[in-house]
Amino acid sequence: MKDVIRRIGEITLQLARVVEKAVWEAPDFRMLEVAVVRGAQEAARQLLVTALEALDRQLMEQRDRRQLKCVNRQPRSLMTWVGEIQWERRYYQERPSGVRRFLLDEVLGLAPRQRYSPLVQEFGIQLCTQVPFAAAADWLERVSCGAVRLSAMALWADVQAAGARADEAAKAQREAVFERGEIPPGSRPAAAVDLEFDELLVRGRRRGPDGQKERIALMHALAYEGKATDARGRTVLKNRRVHVAVGEGTASIEEALAAFAAAWDWARVEQCTVGGDGAPWIRKVLEYLPQATYRLDPFHLKRALRRGLRHDPEAHRQLAAALAEGKPWPEVAAILDAARRRAQGDDRDRVQELKQYMKNHWDGIVADANVRRLGAIEGQNYHVLARRMKRRGASWSEGGARHLARLLAARANGELERYARPVWQRRQAPPVVSTPQGRLFGQRLSRSDVEDVAQWLRVRIPALYGPHADREWVQALRHLAGLSVA
Repeated sequence: MKDVIRRIGEITLQLARVVEKAVWEAPDFRMLEVAVVRGAQEAARQLLVTALEALDRQLMEQRDRRQLKCVNRQPRSLMTWVGEIQWERRYYQERPSGVRRFLLDEVLGLAPRQRYSPLVQEFGIQLCTQVPFAAAADWLERVSCGAVRLSAMALWADVQAAGARADEAAKAQREAVFERGEIPPGSRPAAAVDLEFDELLVRGRRRGPDGQKERIALMHALAYEGKATDARGRTVLKNRRVHVAVGEGTASIEEALAAFAAAWDWARVEQCTVGGDGAPWIRKVLEYLPQATYRLDPFHLKRALRRGLRHDPEAHRQLAAALAEGKPWPEVAAILDAARRRAQGDDRDRVQELKQYMKNHWDGIVADANVRRLGAIEGQNYHVLARRMKRRGASWSEGGARHLARLLAARANGELERYARPVWQRRQAPPVVSTPQGRLFGQRLSRSDVEDVAQWLRVRIPALYGPHADREWVQALRHLAGLSVA
């Protein structure tokens, strides 16, 4: 234990020397800052190794010697936020099973062959949800002053593992609700919950029969309790929840509904509105929520109006006014018929397509004072998914798209740490005695111990008792060397 105190004193002295050298040699503030940061990183690496070795020794002393035999020491390295560290920890063998264990790894939750620390891994995954993998690797190195150096492929592998955990959790949640019939844990009541669904296509890596790259369909589901205005005057969604899956099948819809049922108690939701672009798979949601009302997404309706009546501004104005006033379908159809008679060629065909489109989705178009206005899904498509996954030159495998999309949804829900933080099943390890305040590793220093360490400090740090003993920095060192006496 006295060795730990001495080691901390050495590290402190080394850091003081680094700062002194930087003060005299740094040509400008930038170089001074870099020198101090790198010196602090080196000190932090040494402190981490000292702490690991001390904890490993404590575990050895507290183990059950009848069950665990200490065999030898094995080296290990780990990339941490302050750089790579290397140390040795003890290797044990269970009696009588012969199972071999590293108690230090188990207590700290370090998985076998884990190459970098949980903090580095978590931050790297979070960064990859915002920028490409190569850019994330570059930013990690830059913000750590070169201490953290990871390849883009290493970050990609971490994202795949974290995304797989999120994917398994979503599938397990769906199976629990729709296959085993378990009651969802949602408990929040709401006067109204709005659900919006849309499909976002991202470029795949495989090429189809036509030689073009295939498109991967991401099913994006959005749930919220209405809209509000924040302090800046911006429109925000209240209690927003996001779910993303690959494909448009029934399983994707059930996954989304199971995820939303974990937040809301549907038995206490007074009103529910489902919105979409009119795709048949979105209407399947009404089979699960028969009390819900369907609305066609305003973005897609306006786009259809512009496409069908771009040649006839007057008909476009009349149709928009009729929809705003809540006119019945016969009056709306009459406006479209008149526009069709005036049109020629392709324009006539586009008007007919618009009429058929509006007729098929009239239940989601007709104005109703009791129906809530939606239209938030398109903006959420960009903020949640497209900004990261539809950048220039990006292409994805189906598995890679699924895993990253799961993490992007978790990030939007404020749950990314749940999957980005590495998880390893810890085994039962010997308990560690809690350290009272003012003690080091559960032991109180005796007077002779203090005198020993004090003598060592006088030899290694003579400034503590030399002619400069009254200076502030020396007093700070003496304070750092202060010890409790029994």
